Order: sequence, then C-alpha cells, then structure tokens
Amino acid sequence: MKNLKLLIKYISILFFTFLFFIFGLYWSTRIITPKGELEKFYDEPENTIDVLVVGSSHSMSAFSPTQIYSETCLTAYNLSTWSQPVWVSYHYILEALKYQQPQVVVVDVFGAFYDKSYITGVDIDLVSDDYASLMKPSLNLVSLNFTRRQTQVTRKTWDEYLNITKYHSRINRLEKKDFTDVFSDDYSTGKGYGPIYTTEDFSDFTIPSTEDRVSLYIHAERYMHKIIELSRDKGFHLIFTKAPYITESNDIGLINTITDICNANGITFIDFCCENIADIDYGIDMADHGHLNYKGAVKTTSVLSEHLNTLSLNTEHSSQTTSLWQQATECETENFNMMDIRLSKSFSEMFNKAAAHKSTSVIIMNQGNLSPQDYTDMCAIFENTDILQNYESVKNSDVLVYSNSKLMDKDSSMEWLATNNITFSITDAGLTSLVFAGNEFSRQRDGLNVALYNSDTCEIYHYISFAKEHNWIPYTK
Repeated sequence: MKNLKLLIKYISILFFTFLFFIFGLYWSTRIITPKGELEKFYDEPENTIDVLVVGSSHSMSAFSPTQIYSETCLTAYNLSTWSQPVWVSYHYILEALKYQQPQVVVVDVFGAFYDKSYITGVDIDLVSDDYASLMKPSLNLVSLNFTRRQTQVTRKTWDEYLNITKYHSRINRLEKKDFTDVFSDDYSTGKGYGPIYTTEDFSDFTIPSTEDRVSLYIHAERYMHKIIELSRDKGFHLIFTKAPYITESNDIGLINTITDICNANGITFIDFCCENIADIDYGIDMADHGHLNYKGAVKTTSVLSEHLNTLSLNTEHSSQTTSLWQQATECETENFNMMDIRLSKSFSEMFNKAAAHKSTSVIIMNQGNLSPQDYTDMCAIFENTDILQNYESVKNSDVLVYSNSKLMDKDSSMEWLATNNITFSITDAGLTSLVFAGNEFSRQRDGLNVALYNSDTCEIYHYISFAKEHNWIPYTK
C-alpha cells in the first residue's frame, strides 16, 4: 500500500509537470510568434463566417469580404497569405473549421502551381513558411509541419518548423504588445483583404491561348483532391478560382489541368485568366505582374458575388453580427473612397471625387507671383469642376474652402478653418502655410496647394500641389 501511494505521488508529479510544460510551451509559442491575419481570424465570433477564401496573395488582393457582404448579405473572411501552397490552404481550411462553419470555401489555385509557374518552389518556401506557422499551436499545426517537410522542395531541419526555435531571436525584442495581443481581440474590418493601391500598365498584354495540359507538382495535385474530399466530408460548397495575373502559355496549360480536375469532380471553377470574365482592363486594373489593384478587385469580387447569389445559402444573421458587418462595410467603404481620392491623377478627378464624398472638405491655397500665362494654364486644370465658374475667386484669394457643395468666400473660409483648429498664414518668404495639430499641410509650391480634410475623423488625410514647376500635375513629394 505504501509503495502504491508513492507510485501515485510520483505519477501525479510527472503528470502535472508535463501539463505545466505543455501550458508553458503553448503560451510562450503564442507570445513569441509574430501576429498575422490568422490572429485576427481567431477573434471573429464563432460560427459567423459564411464564405472562406484561401489562397495566395493573388486572391488576397482580389476578393473583398465587405464587398461580398454588401452584394450578397453573406459574411466572408479572406485567409489568403503570400505564396500559400495548396497544402497550406488545406490546413488553413481545417483550422478555420474549428471555429467557423462556412457554407462556401473558395480556393485560389495558384497554390497548386507550386514550382511550375513564375515562382520557383524554393522562393515559395522562403516566403510561405513565414505565414504557414502563424496558426495557434495544435495538432493541425504539427500535421502541417510534417506536410511541409514531406512536400516542399526545401527540406529544412525539424527545429526550423517549430515557432519556439524559429522565432527565438525575438525574445530580446518582445514588447508589452506581444504579451497583451494574445489575450485581446483584434477585430478586423478588412477581414483579411489586402487591397493594393498602385497601378502598373499591362495594356499590351494578350491572354495566351493553348489547349496543352501542364502537369501539376505531384503533391499539389494530391492536395487538390484532399480539399475536394474535405468539402464532401464537411458538406460545404467548394469553388476553385484563379484570380487574374499576367499569364504565359505554361500558366494556361496549368489552368487547363485544373479545369479537367474540376470537370471530373463536379467542382465549380471560376477562371479569370483564360477568359476575361471580369472585364479587367490590364492598363489600369493591375498593381503589378501578379496582383490586381483595388480597382480590379472590385470587378473580380463582383463576379464572385454574382455566383454566390446563385447558390441556395442562408443569409440570416443575428442582430449583433449584422451590426458588426454593417460597421465593417461602412469603414472599408470609407477607406476605399478616401484612398481613391488620394490616387487621383488630375485636379478635376480629385476635386470631383472629394466633392462627392460627404465628409471631405477641400482647402485650396494659391501661392506665388504667377504670370497671366501661368493663370491661364492653372485655369485649365479646373475644367469639368464647380471651381471653374469661380476661377476669379481662386485667382484673387490666397485660401478658399470648398465644403458641402459650396465654395466659400475668403472670410467664411477663414472662419471655417478656425472652427476646425486649422491655421492658415502667409510666411515672410511668401509661402502658404497650413498648420493642423502642429504639422504643416501645405506643399508650399508656386501654384495651387491643396489639402483634404475629413470631418468625420477630424484629420487632414491628404495634401498635394498642382504647381507650375511640375506642369500642373499632382505632386505629393
């Protein structure tokens, strides 16, 4: 009896020591691991996501969940990450299913082009491994680590797959935020969508045409079928898609192979590459060779929404979920509109967009001793705006404010600036000065210096010049 009690005592000590070790390993791993989009996904209320999107950065920049919500009343989350191979997509779906019950899973298939397209397997591994490890410590993460070692062309040592060793160098750089973030909610209004606000001109691009088939990397094809099997097992609608990018014949051959797999298994494939079903303008809708910009994403998201609306899906949500999604949609729409204004390529484009934006006021500053010809040139930039009919007022005033569809006179403009705690003055050197919250918001160039003020957020969110020295084109440097 005495020996039995002693044995039970030692077993209990070992058991609780093991539990303490596992508990400490779990939380130390959570704290030391950099926070990414997965951490925000975990903070979504459980069982509130209708549509899950996974894939590479191609889909991260191509599908906006809040736009999907506004067009379908379906909630969505974009769990795409940079260079995400299809086996990572598979494990991300498994991870998501622990917390959500999506009715639809959308998989961008660029992850199935592993080591076959314009990015080598080695380069994909270099990027994707930094994101693949960001899920919570679990058996799913352990399984993903085994999968990566078995499938990827880069065979790393086992310790390189463990976050506790992978990120151990962060120990000396940890901040208070690293400790508090794992215990606090980080609710995302963007829901994983990564809009890109740049444009690269590919207007000369022509979609290649070929009937050839290019075989997939063996493990990529295997995981395509595993995702299909998972959809049947869990009962969600599965959609494969390929967001637009600048393809070559080899890429079309890979897409043809994907099409065959989908046709053989009765899976919907929304292919934006072989046919331009989203009416992408390759001159203005691409951010770079591989990614849509924010304008192109509006088009691809609309096509996806149109297809979702053809499915028999439940669009009912609790009042709390509806309220949260309405707020998120309004926030993202506001961010989109403000960025769209900032990226205007002319005064008339910027002014007309700002004038249509109910919370934006335009502060126009006139600087410098300009010649009659200069004023004639400056007048030309006001074409197709409400300012044109008030050109003489702008010409004869050093500052005017356009707000609530009206160009104020000088006295009213100065009163408006004072009310909003904005100080305008002319410096001893004859430069316009616009100071708000201790910062200068005039570009101080001869010509027009313009600032945009948002009355909802009480901030100047953009300031720019249309100056003689730059031939009256927008300049922000």
